[in-house]
Amino acid sequence: MTFIMKHIKQSIINCCLLLIAVTLNACYDDEGNYNYSEVPEITVENIPETTSVLRGIGTLNISPRIVSSTEGEIAADNPNYEFGCKIARVTGRFSDDEMWHDINPDKTQSFTTSLEESVGDYVGLYTVTDKRTGVTTNYRFGITIITSTSEGWMVLCNEGADNKVRLDMVSVLDVDNIVPMYDLLGDGIPTQYNAKQLFFFKQNNNPDNIYMLTGTGAYSLDPKELTASETGNVMKSEFLADLGDELPERMAACGSSYHYLVSNAGNIYRKDAYSAGGVYEFPCNADTDGGTPTYRVSPYVAAAANYGYLVLVFDVDNRRFMSQYIYGTSSIFGSILEPENPLFSWSPNKDLVYMERTMSNIAYAVMQGDDGSRSIYAISLSGWTPTNMTQQGCWDNITAEGFATAEHFVFHETYPYVFYSNGSTLYAYQMEGGGSVSSVNLPGEEITMVKITSTGDREDWNEYILVGSYRDDAADDNGGILRMYTFDRTSNTFVEAARYEGFAKIVDVAYRGLDDE
Repeated sequence: MTFIMKHIKQSIINCCLLLIAVTLNACYDDEGNYNYSEVPEITVENIPETTSVLRGIGTLNISPRIVSSTEGEIAADNPNYEFGCKIARVTGRFSDDEMWHDINPDKTQSFTTSLEESVGDYVGLYTVTDKRTGVTTNYRFGITIITSTSEGWMVLCNEGADNKVRLDMVSVLDVDNIVPMYDLLGDGIPTQYNAKQLFFFKQNNNPDNIYMLTGTGAYSLDPKELTASETGNVMKSEFLADLGDELPERMAACGSSYHYLVSNAGNIYRKDAYSAGGVYEFPCNADTDGGTPTYRVSPYVAAAANYGYLVLVFDVDNRRFMSQYIYGTSSIFGSILEPENPLFSWSPNKDLVYMERTMSNIAYAVMQGDDGSRSIYAISLSGWTPTNMTQQGCWDNITAEGFATAEHFVFHETYPYVFYSNGSTLYAYQMEGGGSVSSVNLPGEEITMVKITSTGDREDWNEYILVGSYRDDAADDNGGILRMYTFDRTSNTFVEAARYEGFAKIVDVAYRGLDDE
C-alpha cells in the first residue's frame, strides 16, 4: 500500500514539473505582441446630480461635457462613441413591467425630452460607450417628476357673493420659478360653498392625506390630481354612523395616531389613523363611551405634535377646558384638576376666541371675558396625564392696539409673539418683555387670514407669516392677495418677502412638499 501511495505522489510531482516546463517554453516563444496602451478614463460633466421636471409640460435638457483622459473632450459627432440615457423608478417597475425606459432613442450626446411617466422619484443613467472596445461608462443622476401642484402653498378660497369654494396655489416649479395657479380642483367633487380648512396629514413615508373642509362637506383629495370620488367623501366613508345633517367644522391630528373632527353641532369625533380601516366612531364629548353628547366643543382643537399624547378642547356650554390622553382606556374628554398655584382657572368663565398648537407642543388660547377684555393662556401639551396639564403662561386683559376686536390670529412657533389682524392692519404683539406692538397697514384691503405653516426642508420659508387679503376695489372675483412676511425681532418690523395676486378670498393656506405625493 505504501508503495502504491508513493507511486501516485511521484506521478503528481512529474505532472506538475511538465506543466511548468510547458509554461516556461510558451513564455520563451512569446514575441511580445501585447498592447499596453492606457485604458481611457471617461468623465461626464454638466449633468446635475438631481433635477426636477414638470410632467408632460416641462423638458429635461441633457447637455453634457464628456472628456477622455487620452483623447480630451469628446465631440458630439465622434464616430468612435455612442451615447444613451434611460431612467428607472427608485422603487419597483414601470406600469408596463419594464425596469428601464429609454429617453434618448436617437443616441445623441445632447438631447431634450419631455417625460410622461407618473409623478415620483427616478434614477437617470447616462451612458458613453467606446465602440472600439465595447467599454461603457455610466453616470447616474436623480430625476423627480412633478406636476404643477406637487410643491407649494395650496390656497383655499371663497369666490363670489355665494362663497363658492375654489382651490388655488402658489406653485414651486423650482426655487427660481414660483408662480400662482388658479382653480385647481379636479373632477368628482360637487360644488362646495363656504371654505373652512385645508388639513394635511402625513404618516411615515405614505403620500399626504389632503382634506378639504367646507360648509357643505369634507373631502379627501387625491394628492396627484386633486380629485375625489365618493370614497373621498369624509362624512359618508369615514364615519361609523350616519351623522345626518352634521357637517365638518375643523380637523386636527395628534402625532401620527389619531385624527379629530369637530362638527357644526359641536360634537368631536376621533379616528384611529394609524391602523388600516380606522373610522370616526362615537362622539367624545359625552360622559361615557358611546353615550349621547352632554356638551358642545369649540371647533379649535389643540392636539400634541409627534411624541405628544395630550389633546385639549374647550367646552363652550360650561366654559371649561377638557383634555384627553390618546392611549387612555376611554375616548371621552375629561376635566382637568386645578393646580395648587394656578395662573388661570381651567373653568375661566370666559369664551374661547381662538386656539392653536405650536410645534413646540404649546397650546395658546385667546380668551374673552363678558366685559370684552381678552387674555392669552399658554398650556403645555407634553406629558401623559390629562388631568394634570401644565399651565405655561397667562397674559390677562391685553390692551394692545386692535387686539380686543382682532379676527385672525397665529402664534410664533418658537418665540412669545402673537400675530393678529384687525381690518386692514397686521399686528405683532410680544407677550413677554413689555408687550411691544408692531404693525403694517394694507390700505384698501381687508385681511382675511393670518397663518404660519411649516415648509419642511425649505428652512428659509419656515418663518414666513402668511397674510391673505382682499382688495376693496376688486372688479371681479380675483382680488385676493397672498403676502409672505418675515418678522425682524431686532427692530420689531415686518419685511415683505413675496407677494402673489389673483386669488379669490383666502380662507386657509397649507404647504405641501415634493415628498408628499
